[in-house]
Amino acid sequence: MAHVSPGYTVPSRTHVAAKVKERHVAGKKELAAMVREDAQFCALTTDAWTSKAMQSFNTLTCHFVSSNWELRSCVLDTSLFPGSHTAERIAEKINSALASFPVPQSKIVGIVHDEAANAVELRWLRT
Repeated sequence: MAHVSPGYTVPSRTHVAAKVKERHVAGKKELAAMVREDAQFCALTTDAWTSKAMQSFNTLTCHFVSSNWELRSCVLDTSLFPGSHTAERIAEKINSALASFPVPQSKIVGIVHDEAANAVELRWLRT
């Protein structure tokens, strides 16, 4: 960068990380408000998957039709999911994601997952 723009200072890793976290928190608040205010009902989809680096993840997505009849989908959570993928652990992961992204339970009409044996046994109940 010294040749392109001699006066430019490359931001530090901590500065960039803080800015990304700040934007993540703001975006999460915006999505929560959108679901609360614009979705009469919503459905969730979830799937466990493995990266090319052989790390297991779980993703939870919320889908709804807006008041303008536009289909909206937003990823509520993608996080590491090491260990056994039992129905109980999947339910815990879903409930944990919903706790950090409060979608009113009264708006959730269903949850869709693949037909893996662990997901078929899934009984999602948030208390």
